[in-house]
Amino acid sequence: MLENEDVAQYLTPADLSVHLQISLSTLGTWRSLRKGPPFYRMGGLIRYHPEEVATWAREQATSLKT
Repeated sequence: MLENEDVAQYLTPADLSVHLQISLSTLGTWRSLRKGPPFYRMGGLIRYHPEEVATWAREQATSLKT
C-alpha cells in the first residue's frame, strides 16, 4: 500500500504539462495513443511518477554526438 508521501510525489497532468512545456491536450493525446510517459489512474485521476517521466524523457532525447 502506498504511503501519503509516496502519493504526494506523483505529478498531475497540469504539473507535467508545465514541466515539459506542452499542452494538456498533447498529454491527453499521448495517453490515448500510449505514446508519452507512463501514467497511472488513481481513483479516476491521472498521475505520473517523476522518476518514470525522467527515464522516459532520457529515452526520447537524441544524441548530437557523432
